[in-house]
Formats: sequence, structure tokens, C-alpha cells
Amino acid sequence: MGTRIVEDLRYTLRTLGRQPGLTVIIALSIGLGIAANSTAFSVVNAVLFGDLPVREPARLVTVVRDKNFTMSYPEYEDYRESGAFEGVAAKFPLVPVSLAGSGQAERVWGQVVTPNYFDVLGLQMAQGRGFRADEERAEVVVLSHGLWTGRFGADPNIIGRTVTMNQRSFTVVGVARQGFRGADRMLVAEFWVPLRMVSTLLSNMGGEDRYQQRGHSWIQVDGRIRNGLTHQQALSIVQTVAARVDRDTKRERPRSITLDPAGTWAGQAGVIVRIAMMALMVIAMLVLSIACANVANILLARATGRQKEFSVRLAVGASRWQLISQLLVESTTLSLLGAAVGYGIAFFATGILSQARLPMPLPIEFRFAPDWRVFLFTAGLALLAGILFGLAPAMRSTRPDLISAMRASDVAIAGSRRFGLRNTLVVVQVALSVVLIAGAALFVRSLQNAASVDLGIRPERMFTVAFDPSQHSPDPVRRANFLRELRRNVMQIAGVERVAFVDVLPLSIGGSRSTTHPDHSENIRVDPTLFQVSDGYFAAYGIPILLGRDFTPGEPGSKAVLDEYAASKLFPGTSPLGRRIRTGRQEYEVVGVVRTMKARTVGEEARGIVFMHMEFGTNVLESMLGLTMVVKTARDPGSFATPVLQSISRLDPNLATFNAQTMQQQVDKAFLLPRLAALAFTIFGSIGLLLAAIGLYGVLSFAVRRRTREIGIRMALGAERNAVLAMVAREGLTLIAVGLAIGVPIALGAARLANSLLYGLSATDWVTFTVTPAVLLVVGVIATWVPAQRASKVDPMVALRDE
Repeated sequence: MGTRIVEDLRYTLRTLGRQPGLTVIIALSIGLGIAANSTAFSVVNAVLFGDLPVREPARLVTVVRDKNFTMSYPEYEDYRESGAFEGVAAKFPLVPVSLAGSGQAERVWGQVVTPNYFDVLGLQMAQGRGFRADEERAEVVVLSHGLWTGRFGADPNIIGRTVTMNQRSFTVVGVARQGFRGADRMLVAEFWVPLRMVSTLLSNMGGEDRYQQRGHSWIQVDGRIRNGLTHQQALSIVQTVAARVDRDTKRERPRSITLDPAGTWAGQAGVIVRIAMMALMVIAMLVLSIACANVANILLARATGRQKEFSVRLAVGASRWQLISQLLVESTTLSLLGAAVGYGIAFFATGILSQARLPMPLPIEFRFAPDWRVFLFTAGLALLAGILFGLAPAMRSTRPDLISAMRASDVAIAGSRRFGLRNTLVVVQVALSVVLIAGAALFVRSLQNAASVDLGIRPERMFTVAFDPSQHSPDPVRRANFLRELRRNVMQIAGVERVAFVDVLPLSIGGSRSTTHPDHSENIRVDPTLFQVSDGYFAAYGIPILLGRDFTPGEPGSKAVLDEYAASKLFPGTSPLGRRIRTGRQEYEVVGVVRTMKARTVGEEARGIVFMHMEFGTNVLESMLGLTMVVKTARDPGSFATPVLQSISRLDPNLATFNAQTMQQQVDKAFLLPRLAALAFTIFGSIGLLLAAIGLYGVLSFAVRRRTREIGIRMALGAERNAVLAMVAREGLTLIAVGLAIGVPIALGAARLANSLLYGLSATDWVTFTVTPAVLLVVGVIATWVPAQRASKVDPMVALRDE
């Protein structure tokens, strides 16, 4: 068997070498389809399946309660003693600090973890050690390998040195091994400190009482399943413990407990991510299906030209299975060549995708480079594709009835089964292309609509920079004085017109929400986005005040401004000025109404906005996203980066700044997702359209070549050239019409699934579903015209002499 495959492979290489042009065309066709799938699977793999840099990652799980991956400290203690795990660790996964010393202060993200964290993960250190059990409250730190090499120059004497984080000194006890940046996919951690130090680094986290509160969910719990237990056995033990605790604490509703693979997206976010990844793979598979149909048509044409070869081989004793095996070796070889091309394209494409950044200042990093999983997926897909697009041509071209039919005239062959396999494959290509092109048209039009959306703000001539005032000082009075002095200093820079502060930058997907009621009424409610802003914020952003006034410096912080949507819902038909609202546990007096703006995303529907007054001396909110200073300038805002950052550094050289950018850059980031969707569909749709056109051209060219004698006879009997031209064109247009009739309903159904992702556009947009068939029809006419013209110019005498 092995010897036979080697012989078939040698023969295949000789055969393909004699037709280099055809080989290149097939490899490129299938390579484009595989490139789409390798790129898509690289993204899926990085988001859902990528190996974690820990010991035996398959045994490491995250305990998920009620589809929520956070839980209370007492719950962590329950599962730690459950017996299901050989080790259980807890962590708070996002802790930002201002890292000072060794140059400019830098904002760095890390995690607070229980002392056994590195033991549970089975992580070996590049330098030093992890935490000891008695270091639960010690000011010690483990650095990531990247932070050690980048910030500290790979100092070999780093162990025992102190580093300054948020004005506190921490002693370095270890450096994690290279490649480890936490056990959460795409979330980057650069340092780790003991869990009990969380209140030291984050002053808004509360005191020791948080460790006794069962109702306070804030940590993530990871466990390593004990040797000898299956996943299901460990889950049963954990569920038994949870049920017992529910009974002891008299919970009304029992908790749902699952053990998810560590590092995966959990809860509702995980469902959304998985659906998005599935959609991405389906789209990529559509491209590969078109490519396979195209290559199958080429191989059918090629096999038809080799009928005499197959007849001779059968006559001298070769079996039909041997011929089929030979043709499958050829098709899989071509597919593997295409896979090599596609894998190279995937490396290039994932490199570009990895540079994308979300419009939020969180340590999320895209690392989509293909790994061994992607390599195996690509190789397996190539083998499968080679068999799929090679099997039908192999079976069709080695049938005994075809071998016997070759002895007859070409007319006999041409006259049989006019709507055969080749035409069916073209119809499939056209139908799938309709889906991709319609998707491309919808998302391109959606992006155009998004670009013309009224954001409600004026981002021109605005520079923004973020920092965390709590890292300057835990004392609210000192933080307030710092902000006031910073505003005065920046206002003195020539060309600065206004300076304001906001807790969350607009269009950064951030901003909290809280149910809001008017005047203690429970009958009326909205769920607005909440922003805390200083006076001058509306003027800086160019947001017009429709009623009332802006905040004034020094007035109590219990004032609020509503956008017009929230005002209309909370106080329909009456003025909200002077009225009170309750959001969460706080009450505010409404002093103004402003025009509605886009708060979180470009495509969001109006839900209402409540702007709460940021009074520096009393109520500056503490947030992991920091505080953003907004600077309105008289000229190019980018030129103000240096003087503004210097103003901050002069007041506190140990305070890290981040997300320094113009507001226009932030707006551009907000268009990342619609741009990616439009780009992906445009690329996939263009590939599908090209392959469909090639397939249609190939079918008609083949048909003209095989029907040369028939066409010659028709013309010898008096058929006009225009009649021959119409006959061939009609065959091509029929294939397009059938493909459109199948593809348009499928595209309409698929578009409805993506309706929520479109900006100001219906999934049944008439322009899209008018232009898409028209584009395919034009491309089809062009692909049909050349073979039709060739057929109309056939010389009857030459055709009749042709064998």
C-alpha cells in the first residue's frame, strides 16, 4: 500500500510538473480558501483554545458560579477544602499601578493572588521564587519576564531589589518564566503581589471585612483537579459542596456550578464570544467551499482531457480504484501545495490583526500567530479539501460508460446531461458568492452609515490623557488639590482653551449603568450610562446645553445633568430642572439638560445619560480606568502632548500617564469593529466573486471546446453568429440565474442574524439586495462573453475536420 502511494506521488509530481501554469492556478485557488480558514482558526484558537503556559493545562479549571467567574472569599475557602482539587488559588485579575523608578513612571497591570498561585499553576520561575505561605500580607512582588527585561534591563541582581508601585515599596522575590503573562487568554499581567495587598494598591477595594462577606463577589477561583479524578467527578464534588453551603446559608435559589477550562471566557460574555467565533469560521468555510467547487471544475475539465489515458490504463489491467487513488493523490497534493500558500498568507494576516487595539485602556493583547493547533488544522483541512474536490472528478472521469463513450464522437459526449456536475458546481459557487458579497455590501454600507453618525460631540482640536489620581495619594483632599493645580498649570499653556475631567472617555465601551428613578417614583425608570464629569466638560466637547446650566466649581457634588433622552423619559412633558433623581443609592438635583451623544459605542441606541458632578474635594470616583483629562486646544491637538505630559510630571514624577491621544484617534478606534467586519467580508466576498467568475468562465470555455463540432455543424447548416453567441451566453446566464435564485434567500436569512451589528441599516436593505445580483450578473456576463465570442467565430470547415 505504501509503495503504491509513493509511486502515485511520483507520477503526480511528474504530471503536475508538465502543467506548471495549471498547478499554480489550482494551488492559488485552494490557497486563498485555506488562508481564510487558517486565519479565522488562528483567531478562534487564540481566543478559545490556545495552550496556557502552565503545567498540565487540561487539569486546570475555573470554578464558575451562576455563569459568573467571580465569587466571594468564603466561597473560595469552601472549594479549597472540597477535596476535588490538589490545589485551589484565587486572584483578582486586574490591578493597575504606577510603577516608578528606572526612568519615566509607567502604568502597569498586574494581579493580586493567593500565595499558592504559582504552585497551583505549576509554574517554574526564571529567577527567584514564588510566594511563601507566610507572605500573605507581605509587600513582595513577582515580575513578568517581559517587565524584567524591558523595564529593568534583565538585571541579574533583580531579586531582593525594591520597586515603587503606587508610592509603596515592594521587594522583588521572583521573575516568572518567559512567555507567562497570566493564565487568562489575551489578558496581560506584568506582576503579581499577594492577595491581601489588594487594598494597599487599590484604595477603593475596602478593608478586611471583604474577606468575610459571602455576598461580595470579587475574586476568580482556579483549581487543579486532583490526580485520579475525572472532570465530571470533580464537578460532582464541587456541586455537592455548593449545595451544602446553600442549605447552611439558607439560600432561596440554589447556585449553578460549572468547571470551565482555565483561561476561557466564562458566563454570558463567553456565549457571545463563542457565537462570534462560530460565525467567523462559517464565513471562512464559505470561501473554501467556493474554492473547492472551482478547483473541482478545473479537475473535471482536466480529467476529461485524459480520457484516452484512462482508457489505455484500464485496458492493460489497471483497476478503477487504482485510477481513483491516483487522482486523489493528485488532488490532495495540489491541496497541500495550496495549504502551504494559505498558511503563509495566514501568518501575514494574523500579524496585521494582532496590531488591532480595542478603544479601552485595558491590558488586552491580541496574539493570533498560528501555532501547532493551527498547523494541524490547516493540514487536516487541506487533506479533507483535497479529497472533497478530487473525489467527484475522480469518480466521474473513471466510469466505464465514459471510457467507452470516448470511442464515440464528441457530439455524443456533449449531448449528454447538459446540466451536469460542472454546471452544478458553478451554481453552488454563484450562490455562496451571493452570501459573501451581500454581507460585504451590508457591512460596507453599515460602516458608511457609522461614519456619518452624529456622535453628539466635536472631537476636533481635543487632546486627552489618562492617569489615576489614587496613585498620587490615597488622601481625597490631596488628590483634589492635585487636580486643581494641574488644571491651572495646563490652562497656562499657550493655545489651551479649556480643561475638564471625565471618569470614562466617551466611545471607549466603558461607563457604568444604574437604574435611575425620578423623585422617588418607582413607576418610571431608565437604565442610563453614568459619567462623572467636571465643570467645563460640555463646553470642551461642544455638547450644547438645552436647558439649565453647566456645573459650577465648588458647588456640592450632588448635582446632575441629564441628556435629552433621559430627561424625556424621567420627566415626560415637564421640566426636570430642580427635580431630583435617584441612581443607585445616591440622589442628585438636576441642574441642566444637554443634547444626547454617543456614550459607549458608535452604533448604540439611545438609553439615556446621567452626568454627575465631579467635585474634586468630596467625590472623585476611583476607577481602574483612571481619570481622563480633556484639553481643548486652539490648533493641532497632537502638538500639545509634550507640554501637557510635562505639566503632570512636574507635579508628580511618580504618577504614570497612559492613553495619551487626540480625541479623533479615540473616535477612529471606536470604528474598529465595523471596519474589521467590512474588511473581512470585502476580502472574502472579492475572493468568492473572483473564484465564481473563473469557474463560470472555465465551464463555458470547456463547453465551447467540447462542442466545437456541434457549433460547426450548426453554422454549416445556416446558423447565424449572433444565434451561436446567444446560445452560449444563455447557458452562462442560466447558471447565474439559478445561483442567484438559490443564493439570495440564503443571504437574506444570514443577514437577519447579523441585524444587530448593522448601523442604521436593515438586514433586508434593498440597495444591497439590488446591487449584489447586479454585480454578479455583470461579472457573469463578462465571464460569459469571451467563450461566447470564441464560439461565434468558429470556422465551420475547421470544426467539421476536427477530431
